[in-house]
Amino acid sequence: MSRSERKGAAEGKALRRLPTLQELFCCCDEETLVRIVMDEHAFPVHAGPAPSSKRRRSAERALRSAVASMRSLPTKRKRGRGRAILPAESFVLKGDTGLIERRVGARLLLADDVAAAARALGSHEAGKAVCEEPLPVRVYSADPWETVLASRVCLDGRWCVRERYLALASAFWEMTFFGFTHDAAVAGRMREEAAWALGSPADSDGPPAAASDLRAERARAFGLAVPDPLDLGYRSASADRVGRLNLLCELDLCRRLVRAAPGLGRVGRQAASRQPPPT
Repeated sequence: MSRSERKGAAEGKALRRLPTLQELFCCCDEETLVRIVMDEHAFPVHAGPAPSSKRRRSAERALRSAVASMRSLPTKRKRGRGRAILPAESFVLKGDTGLIERRVGARLLLADDVAAAARALGSHEAGKAVCEEPLPVRVYSADPWETVLASRVCLDGRWCVRERYLALASAFWEMTFFGFTHDAAVAGRMREEAAWALGSPADSDGPPAAASDLRAERARAFGLAVPDPLDLGYRSASADRVGRLNLLCELDLCRRLVRAAPGLGRVGRQAASRQPPPT
């Protein structure tokens, strides 16, 4: 057996039992996790002026308390069968500057998505330039903490340590959408379910748009916006580049999901057995 074959066999064996999100929260460096959540989500640099020291200390205490709660919350590993959280890379074209921003977050995928991932890889190998069936983007902020913490996590791939922590921080931030305690998350989920049952989803508290922004939005809606001819071609080329980068990211996610399928429990092993091995 060659070195590459031995390496592939070892990686495949390791993926048969993926760790849960709770297991990774328990063994990761808390200082690093909290710092990345603070810098990337709670107080991102591009979001405005830096918060006061008092506000940062208060937020840090809340984050550490949430990490402690997630580590100690009783969970059953079987609740996460068929659920996978994977690091996901994406690129975004910043409209105001024209710069391309790279992001690393966390995507929740299911064993049912393995078939779609295999089809996407097959289409790409057949020479198709687009991903005809992209993997779904799921919001799991309303899922019970016990379920999310039991989800399997696959960090397979050439991710550096910071990128792995970026994925964990993204999953943590998604879980704390309704608050930094288990009780707050349960109450928020109940409010959300009640709002949808009544046919009126919870109101968002976004800032009011400026009058100039509203005029520009209406002009675009009616096809009256006048593009800058000097800028139009450049932005079009940048958007095309971002699209191609995101296609490569999506295909990489598909490959990792197919590889991780055996580690998602019985449902995942069944899905993997029906798919050809990833190339």
